Amino acid sequence: MTVLQDAHPRKRQRHDKSNGAEQGVEIVERIRDEEFWFEDGSIILAARDVEFRVYKGLLANHSPVFKDMFSLPQPPTSEGALESPCPVVHLADSPEDVRCLLRVCMPDTSTNLFAHKDPTYESVASAIRLGHKYQIAPLVEHALGYLKKYYTTTWKPLKSWAPPRFRPVHAIGIVNLARLVGCDTLLPTAFIDCCQLEGALVGGLLNADGTTEHLSASDLALCFSASIYLARECVRMEMYMRRPVVSPFCRHPSQCTRTFEKKHGPDVDLAKLCRPNPFYSLHSGYLSNHGAVCVSCASMLSQRDDDEGKKLWKRLPSVIGIPSYDTGRDNAKMRSALQHTQSDAWDGLGALDSHWAP
Repeated sequence: MTVLQDAHPRKRQRHDKSNGAEQGVEIVERIRDEEFWFEDGSIILAARDVEFRVYKGLLANHSPVFKDMFSLPQPPTSEGALESPCPVVHLADSPEDVRCLLRVCMPDTSTNLFAHKDPTYESVASAIRLGHKYQIAPLVEHALGYLKKYYTTTWKPLKSWAPPRFRPVHAIGIVNLARLVGCDTLLPTAFIDCCQLEGALVGGLLNADGTTEHLSASDLALCFSASIYLARECVRMEMYMRRPVVSPFCRHPSQCTRTFEKKHGPDVDLAKLCRPNPFYSLHSGYLSNHGAVCVSCASMLSQRDDDEGKKLWKRLPSVIGIPSYDTGRDNAKMRSALQHTQSDAWDGLGALDSHWAP
């Protein structure tokens, strides 16, 4: 966490003797964020124990939620409160998420989220969560645009669809983010990645702020049923790859037949054969693990692999139990989701703190 070490209280101890007894006000200790504390800032955002002093005009330009809130009249200063140089807004968000949001709203060349071609999962997730909450549509669109490059609707023979700086367990977060903003096109590949997690899927995703994120009960059930189906499909496709055993144009039938027999012998790797990802190229195993087959047989295997993979890909959404690949409906759902977030955002915002100097 990038914060200055000089902690200071936003409230001070106050004693009330009107009824003959002393009553104290609890001191709330907060620390200034090192990256976003501008001495000439016009608003202080308080997220848990961290304060960010920034420019409310810039925030208002990006977010209609902040704009509406800043237009409200300021409350009077409460008696006994420690004066602050500008209004204080209490947010329910984590300091990590707020920091990521400010890096986009008030960027420089070293902190702009999308200036780096491969942002972290935490940066992308924060952009989507807070961009959605505070109705910053371009921020959500840019972050989703990055994810769509990897969690694609186009079939590819991949082991995983995760971006370079993401970990496998981040697939849990991708599913939840897709549900949050109505971006269904991320779901098929994200669910396949979730199916690869096995027991870790139940353990959930540990976020940077210490909280643990889980799939909803319904999505967890989808993963369990999808894992079984995908493993069956992987076996079925493997069986299909065997027939006919060699290409009609095979140049070395004896050698290629031996390679096929080794692949399907008693030493077969059942874990790979039954893995819940039939889209990971099957024919490569014939080339790397058991000796090369001839060019004709390799071409035949590759074509079978592609044909079966594409067929399964088309019906994958219905198999998993999610909407089909429809980017038009996707965009409509995302617009609707953004339009209905303002009341939720207000619920997460504290009133303007009365501890400010006129």
